[in-house]
Amino acid sequence: MRAWPRWAELRSYENTEGWLYVVAHRVAVSRWRRTRRTVLGWLGRDDDGTHAGHDRNAAAGGGRLTVRSIS
Repeated sequence: MRAWPRWAELRSYENTEGWLYVVAHRVAVSRWRRTRRTVLGWLGRDDDGTHAGHDRNAAAGGGRLTVRSIS
């Protein structure tokens, strides 16, 4: 469907199949990401797999580094 409105421009391209491949790939990746976000939302998880509402800074020590001397 995306090619039809642009056909006048596309037929002048040297590699119309390449354009079609790239666009189809981008559509598929976008759809996969959207579906993944939806499923993770149903499961109550963020994109990184942690539970939604999980405080990442608290889990990482609040973002503070602890320096210990070695003697």
